Amino acid sequence: MKITSRIDAYLTNATFPWEKESGTHVTVGALLVYRITRAADYSGEWKFDRLWVKSFPVQTNVLCWNLSLKMLAIGMDDGSIHCLRISTDHKYMQYEEYCTLKLHAARVMGLAIDGKKNWILSVAEDKKFKVADLSYQEAQADIQPDVAPLKNLEYDEENQRVFIISGSGQLFIYSLAEKPPKLVRESETGSKDVLRDLSVDYMRNYIFTCAMDGMISVLETGKPGKDRFTKLVGSMKGASKARCVRWRSSKLEAVVAYESGKVCFWNIQTGQVAYVFDPHILSITKICWDEKNQILYTGSKDKSIKVWRIPGEWNVYYAKKEEKKAEAIKTQEVKQRAVSYTHLTLPTSDLV
Repeated sequence: MKITSRIDAYLTNATFPWEKESGTHVTVGALLVYRITRAADYSGEWKFDRLWVKSFPVQTNVLCWNLSLKMLAIGMDDGSIHCLRISTDHKYMQYEEYCTLKLHAARVMGLAIDGKKNWILSVAEDKKFKVADLSYQEAQADIQPDVAPLKNLEYDEENQRVFIISGSGQLFIYSLAEKPPKLVRESETGSKDVLRDLSVDYMRNYIFTCAMDGMISVLETGKPGKDRFTKLVGSMKGASKARCVRWRSSKLEAVVAYESGKVCFWNIQTGQVAYVFDPHILSITKICWDEKNQILYTGSKDKSIKVWRIPGEWNVYYAKKEEKKAEAIKTQEVKQRAVSYTHLTLPTSDLV
């Protein structure tokens, strides 16, 4: 949805003190739930069936699903968080509104749910990191790590630690093993620009971040309990306006998506791009990586979701004497293997 249309809808949905709430609203954001049908070996056609849609009077921004609680949390543009319980017993066809948390004063940028503690963790552009108890539906911790807005988080539920990135290029690591959450480490990432996303390799103890200036940073963190030794160990500079990053551990590649619609596979051993392609014509807003099946999911402001099978090798080796011929073969082979499984056009607002 364009910003002018969004503002107009917000004004239409506003209820003034002398007015009664009507219970109706102009749809600004929406949650769309689809069932995906595919072959067990991931071959053939993928089928998407829309199950249901829930609309909201404000823009949706981030999602977080917790299977143990059967809960979906939706972070909104106005700082609120809507929590829905979705019945897995009824094949996700039924849901109930569990609660609406008004924790932040600005757009929610990152969410996580701890199914054991019954906590919801959130960061927002109001510069606040909050931990709320879902049973009491109120904040248990209210922390401001930085003077800049907070941009995303990743939660390690097993070891009760959370990784947070900010708009000033900083990484913060908090331990939730005690109350209130304790700051274990604040680390520079090599970029002074806005960080947009992060991904953590819990086996090798690496953290990957991407920034608006195109900096892809690699930080080495200690094992749980040794996070205070986290440090920057490498960085790569690519195109500006990097939006998302995910870690492809089997090939030691950072998968980075950009506002231009491109996706790059960065080899962190060489510091070079192993492959780049253009899955979308507008900004990519979300990617998900399936390491087991080597599947990449991309969502974009062009209102589409695409699913890609990524080849095991990029076929980048060739003899110098046959450079032109081999280069053409390489491009053809890669493009044929990294084909789109499906192209789903969404009928409502942009994916965010």
